[in-house]
Amino acid sequence: MQQEILNFFQKIEGIYNSKLPFVIYRKPNEKEVFVVVQNTDDLFELSTDKENGFVSAPFSKNQPKIIFPTEKCEQFSINIQDFEELNISSKNATTIQISNLEATKLQHIALVQKTIDYIQNNEAEKIVISRMEMLKHTNFEVLNSYKKMLKNYENAMVYLWFHPNVGCWMGASPERLLNCNRHKFKTMALAGTQAFKGEIDVLWNEKEIKEQKFVTDYILETIKSTISNITFTKPYTIKAGNLLHLCTDIYGELTVENSLKNLMVNLKRVNYQFIKLLDIQIML
Repeated sequence: MQQEILNFFQKIEGIYNSKLPFVIYRKPNEKEVFVVVQNTDDLFELSTDKENGFVSAPFSKNQPKIIFPTEKCEQFSINIQDFEELNISSKNATTIQISNLEATKLQHIALVQKTIDYIQNNEAEKIVISRMEMLKHTNFEVLNSYKKMLKNYENAMVYLWFHPNVGCWMGASPERLLNCNRHKFKTMALAGTQAFKGEIDVLWNEKEIKEQKFVTDYILETIKSTISNITFTKPYTIKAGNLLHLCTDIYGELTVENSLKNLMVNLKRVNYQFIKLLDIQIML
């Protein structure tokens, strides 16, 4: 099996070095790792919801949705029963920060104050703010980092997406946007964070409980026009890497024919407003 895994990642490395667009991903709690490779370096944008392929859609509606069209792609996969078998190098990359730390610090302080003022004016209940840092790196092995995430985030969607005309995005998200089987629907509200210290049976303080309830209530309010028979679980603890989160599973049934598209738009807006995603952008 180790030789099969080695051959699998060597093939992906060859694709990466050839600068062809590709995505490699593993769904949460599954063993199969999928690869989709486009056979040209053309940049295709999604124009209708009738197209088939792997879509990368930014939160901003003003930015294009990029698709790797099925008819222009090769697909293959491997089933890895034990992610301990991944040949992971212990060599770490060297990074140099090129952002102006003092300037970004002052900008972030100003943004925090603006956020506090906004909340105090009752214009929002919860806001997640973040900032971007620019780093230069040497000896960074993309596929080695991806294998580390496969091993450490078994209950996450672990992905590596590359297009030579756009860039490279890699991440591991424990949040599933939605799951639909015919008219049956499932999503989750994930919020609240604490460090994993060996156990998932932990106590949560009022801040995290309230934070998670904000997300749950907002999702329920957002989906009520397209989902019927809505039910949801009590919050429970899940592990993602070295972190713990509070999660509520939400179930229901689609109500109208085109509600799946509307539902995805609504849930995407929920994630934009509430969920902080940790992605790594690698500038090539």
